[in-house]
Amino acid sequence: MEEIIRNGAVFGGLLALPLLCWRTRWRHTTVFLGLVLGLVLGLWWEVLGTGWREGGPIRALALLLGWVAFTRLASQAGGPRLRGPSWIVAPLLGALVGDWGAALLLAPIAPSNRVAGRWVLGAMAGALLLPHGTPAVLLIASPASLGWLPAILWLVAAPPGNVDHKGDSLVTALLCFVAVASWMFPGALLWALVAAVMIMTLRRGASTLLAMRSEISGFLLLGGLVWLARHSGALHELRWALEFALSQGAALGGAAVALGAALAAALAGEAGMALVLSSALDTGAVGGSQELPSVLAAGLAVGGIGPLVLTGTLRPTLGRWLFGLALAVGWCFWRLQ
Repeated sequence: MEEIIRNGAVFGGLLALPLLCWRTRWRHTTVFLGLVLGLVLGLWWEVLGTGWREGGPIRALALLLGWVAFTRLASQAGGPRLRGPSWIVAPLLGALVGDWGAALLLAPIAPSNRVAGRWVLGAMAGALLLPHGTPAVLLIASPASLGWLPAILWLVAAPPGNVDHKGDSLVTALLCFVAVASWMFPGALLWALVAAVMIMTLRRGASTLLAMRSEISGFLLLGGLVWLARHSGALHELRWALEFALSQGAALGGAAVALGAALAAALAGEAGMALVLSSALDTGAVGGSQELPSVLAAGLAVGGIGPLVLTGTLRPTLGRWLFGLALAVGWCFWRLQ
């Protein structure tokens, strides 16, 4: 028992520190040092054992890296050709390109920073409609499990005005291909992302992928830390804590879990937290709550303020984001009653 508590505290701490530093310039340093120290302690305490090759978040990490490359390349290539009222175009862009890519496309053409923020919020709501829209629905729960939450967040954003986005024909076709594949053949989503990334890379050159090497290397190192945390038992303890919170009171526990996930995503980033929590859910526990993935996905999605931070639109939309957060927590409470 003492070893379980020790391993959970030490390796959980080694994983938590880089996540807390993820939005700073120290994220690569902290995740690298955490991985090295974790490997040393894992070998010393014999945490890895004979099954050290198993339990890595390989598929989740591959999906996340494919999504990062896809959404960045699609936005750099110009995105799809769309024109019309922003209350339609913004969520449609979010669903097709992902919340990050849509934010990069919408913010530069918005008439003001405040309007840009509401467009980005609308894109973040639309990103919940397809499996490749945002890391929360990519790795943790399907869009169908979120029910009316995307519509609720879309109403909070209320994107004003019109959007006239002049995109690229090839990119439009690739985005439609990935959207159809993600909706009709979820198991083939990874290959659809890889194919789209390869085509866009061949067209724009390998330098576009090389420009993302810092972000990709950060997630690779984080994947190593997640693998260590799983072998040490830290992620199993995390899942137990989440299940315990729900068992103490389904409605209040679900609201608390959603709020905690949202705050974690706001501090550490939605992508990194989605990788950690998806691995925690995959620890093999049986008899767990069927609602836990959707509650976590709802919290992560609404708490993922990365697109707002990236475009500098967080301050003018802070009130709407907080209102959306409150409604998302309330939706989780209502769902579990």
